[in-house]
Formats: sequence, C-alpha cells, structure tokens
Amino acid sequence: MKKSLTAVVLILAVSAGTVQAGTSFAGRVVSYDPSTASESGYTNPEAALGQIAVDTGWGATTPFNMPFTSDDFVTIGEGGHLTLELENYLLPGDGFELGVFSYQMFYQDGWPDGGTTDPVDLFRPTQMAVVEVSEGGSDWYALNGGDRIQMDMPAAAYSDAEATIESDFSKPFTVSLSDFDGLGSVQEVLDVFDGSAGGTWLDVSEAGLDRIGYVRFTVPYGDAFELEAVSIASGAIGAAVPEPLSILLLGTGACFLRRRSS
Repeated sequence: MKKSLTAVVLILAVSAGTVQAGTSFAGRVVSYDPSTASESGYTNPEAALGQIAVDTGWGATTPFNMPFTSDDFVTIGEGGHLTLELENYLLPGDGFELGVFSYQMFYQDGWPDGGTTDPVDLFRPTQMAVVEVSEGGSDWYALNGGDRIQMDMPAAAYSDAEATIESDFSKPFTVSLSDFDGLGSVQEVLDVFDGSAGGTWLDVSEAGLDRIGYVRFTVPYGDAFELEAVSIASGAIGAAVPEPLSILLLGTGACFLRRRSS
C-alpha cells in the first residue's frame, strides 16, 4: 500500500512541476448547480471546458456570431454556481490574467459585412456573475469585493474577416465596449481586437494568492450567466494543476483490476 501511495505522490509531484507554454483553459468541472436555469437546455457544464469553438456552423466565430449550441456554453441561473479546475495554475502578476468568454454578441448593422450600431448594442442580456478564485479549491477569494462583475465582451476567433488568421486566446483584451461604437465593417471591428480573441479579462492579483487553480462563478440574483470558456494570459501560465488524489487512486485501481483479470 505504501508503494502505491508513493507512486501516486510521485505522479503528483511530476505533474505539478510541468510548465506548459501556449494557451490554457479550464480542464475539469468540480461542481455545478444550474438552479433556476435547470430547464434552459444549456446545462452541460463541460461546455465551459477548453477553448470556445472557432466555427459556429454558421460561419467563423465573430463578435456577431458566437457558438450557440448546448455543447458551446453553460447557463448558471439565479442561486446557481459553477466551479472549474484550470488546466494550469494561473500565476498572478501585473495586469490582467484571467479571460472570461460569455455568450454575448453585438448587434450587426447590416448582415453580412456591416459593423456595429452607434452606440454598440448587445444581443444578449448583460452577463454578470460573482467570480471567486482559489489555489486548491477549498479557500476562496471573491474578486471585486464580492459584487457581480459585468462580462460582456464578445470573442473573435480570427483577426480578419476572411477567417484565415487565428486570434490569440491568451492575449488579454482590455478595451471598453464604447470603443466599438459605430464601426463600419466586420474588419473594422476585428481590428479593435488587435490579434486578441477578446473576452472580458480580470486582474486576479487582488486575491493575494501565489497561484490559482480554481475559478467559481455564482449568480446570487438577477439574470442567468452564460459561460463559454475561461483562459489564462500567456505570461501567467504556470505548472499543470494535478489531478485530485481520489481520481488518481481510482485510475490506479482500474489498472490493477485490468492486470488481475488479464
């Protein structure tokens, strides 16, 4: 038994010390309660894992055309919550480190090539939730003093209207919605993103944590929150978040049973 536990500890140590470059998203659902959104049809929490789809089935993902199926986003109703484990630890520093991609779009002033209205108009109700962060998933810190945060910036999977240049999901994006007022074309809108895939970016350094492995979204009141994905800024990606001990032990036991039966 000690040898088995030692092997598990070694696995934990190795995975905790592995630093990965590139993009990093949510990797596991810890808990989910849709609450009042239970009948919405968008209650698959695993829709929030990984990167958002770059094509909606009706063309490329743009600020006017976000992925919309039940496999693309999950809804958290009033009184509900969603807790996610990140693929990698987020290492707080200067600037904005956590990107949140909600199911939000701009109204388009003339399909298919038109730009935004003036002022810019949102397609969905305002997307708001309380955001909490934790290193290990037990002790939590609420950002913004525990008040709800507005997360209404759409995504742009590509930097060009022809959808040939992929945008960067790990590049923080901090312009305001008013910067999109009255733009004349899709390309003018995409130019504002400056290569970023958009989303609402949060500064999590106020939590005072050395690293963050878990994010929780809660809707204490008001309209439901619709989440597509979360991502980590490229300069804030740390070591891989290790699998919980219970999952590793379950996997070890399954391997043992397979060997016994063979």
